[in-house]
Amino acid sequence: HFFVYSICSTVSIFCVRSQKTMQSRLGALSGRAGWLFAQRFSTTRAASSTGLILLERDKTDPSVAVITLNQPQRLNSLTIPVADELVRIVQTLQSSPDVRAVVLTGAGRAFSAGGDLAWLKQRMVPENSAGNVQTMLDFYQRLLSIRRVPVPVVAAINGPAVGAGLCLAMACDLRLASAEARLGLNFTMLGLHPGMASTHFLPQLVGPQQAAYLLLTSEAITGAEAQQLGLVLRAVPADSVLTESLAVARRIAAG
Repeated sequence: HFFVYSICSTVSIFCVRSQKTMQSRLGALSGRAGWLFAQRFSTTRAASSTGLILLERDKTDPSVAVITLNQPQRLNSLTIPVADELVRIVQTLQSSPDVRAVVLTGAGRAFSAGGDLAWLKQRMVPENSAGNVQTMLDFYQRLLSIRRVPVPVVAAINGPAVGAGLCLAMACDLRLASAEARLGLNFTMLGLHPGMASTHFLPQLVGPQQAAYLLLTSEAITGAEAQQLGLVLRAVPADSVLTESLAVARRIAAG
């Protein structure tokens, strides 16, 4: 897969208060919890070195793998350790020729709230700020390793997908979302240049004018609105997101 990194050369991490406000809203905006995955689907679980992300096989069709962002208490926020774990999982899938399709989802009530607040605060410390450009480029590169999975990846957006969290979903081949989930790219609201290839993926999915509007205003939309724009393939009830996503993945795997 081809992807482009987009990040301003003078990246600064600030306006944490604004992000904290947004994260506090996510709980109220989210759809039904992703815990339905554990209760409604039989899977075989592979060992994870950190537990930050789970890699499992669907028992109905073992050729379908399921990646689950596994920090529900933190709304599956993204950090360098999470990104490193994703790289390891992608490497595992690259050496698994029996895998024919993959589903990516989040545990708990969110898909991913984006960059972790505590980690962003650390980047604000003056002694840590000098290397921010390279730090963010490396961070985005690790997360975008999802593009290196050699089979189609379906994002099951079970709840809010914000900032880098939405970028991760856009990096997948297909997206299904909860109709009530909130999706948004909040970079400009935080005073940041839109990063993690958002300026590459979004115009491809919704067209240049809609992409410019969403990027410049940081406006959040629902899963239902995202379907109308073409950002997601299908918007479904919250408790059906994983069911529908697995059905799509199984159909791909059977092809």
